[in-house]
Amino acid sequence: FNLQESCSRWVLYFAALQQMQSLPLSAKVRMTEYRIRQWIDYYGKDGVYVSFSGGKDSTVLLHMIRKIYRGGGKSSICGHWLGIPGNPRIRAVF
Repeated sequence: FNLQESCSRWVLYFAALQQMQSLPLSAKVRMTEYRIRQWIDYYGKDGVYVSFSGGKDSTVLLHMIRKIYRGGGKSSICGHWLGIPGNPRIRAVF
């Protein structure tokens, strides 16, 4: 383990992250659409699954995928209740 090398990687990572965060929303959307296309082209439409929790991130991802591939794949949603001891019942959508 080389501490200096590891720290240098983190510095580069955070610099790249700050640069990406400063991009306009339209550029972020284009980059994400490009990555989604690459991902589906590599694995094929039958090899890709999206886990949808109902949160903001998964809602946006599902929306973007459905926008790019309208009618191009199978879609199914299954509701499931998770019982967690000491907590109220939580509904998770997959």
